[in-house]
Amino acid sequence: MASLPNNHIAYAHTFSENENALFLTQVKQIEAQVWLAQNNFPTNPMLAEQYTDNAINLLNQNDPVVNLTWASQISERNSRVANELTSALNSLKDASSSTTGADPTNDIKTNVDRINGLLGEAVSSRVPKEIVNNATTQALVLANLAMKHTLAMEEHLGNPNLPCQIWLEWLCQSRKHLLLLL
Repeated sequence: MASLPNNHIAYAHTFSENENALFLTQVKQIEAQVWLAQNNFPTNPMLAEQYTDNAINLLNQNDPVVNLTWASQISERNSRVANELTSALNSLKDASSSTTGADPTNDIKTNVDRINGLLGEAVSSRVPKEIVNNATTQALVLANLAMKHTLAMEEHLGNPNLPCQIWLEWLCQSRKHLLLLL
């Protein structure tokens, strides 16, 4: 707490990374890739398959804190969910790369619904509800997503001097402002 002129009080928070926020960020990224896969099928099945590959890669990335894959982390708490999530993502990939079958669009929707349900189970088995709903945790997830998006934009456009670099620097240096935006 800081005192400002005219006896106004300002509250600020310093956010630090924590594993729960990293896990929730990864789940949000997987959800986004799965959503993109669904929304690009059947008009662009190659792109839908690429988004599904991205989701699979996100699940198999290492958690930077404990150096285990996110799939392994989920498996530690609930092996059924981890196995079914891997299976559902592979089924989504198969469905998005195939335009044959009775109703491939319905297969995609069924897989996406299943994946989202399994991700929800993974979150509830790993992160207590009060932490998921905590404003600081939500701000950290938002900051993580914003930084990842900004870095992806810069990588895609190949220009590290874009205006988004200013946003990234502000975000890294002043995460406490995010709480005020929520």
